[in-house]
Amino acid sequence: MITIEHRQKANRIADAFAANNTRSVEHMNGMRSVLAWRLAGKPPRELDDNPHQHGTCQWEAWSAGRMAALELKIEE
Repeated sequence: MITIEHRQKANRIADAFAANNTRSVEHMNGMRSVLAWRLAGKPPRELDDNPHQHGTCQWEAWSAGRMAALELKIEE
């Protein structure tokens, strides 16, 4: 289960990343979603679905944020 603590830690990690990297709100939301899942120990196949319509700029940015979070090294 993803707890508020997982979400809060994901927000802190994403905020630290954003301090040195300019990204869209959608990109950062994708990162936060995946980071919370990772911190909760959930397998990647259970990640949140992209909430944006496929093919839109928002969908692309959220997907890029998701991929960035999957590759980001974090201390869990």
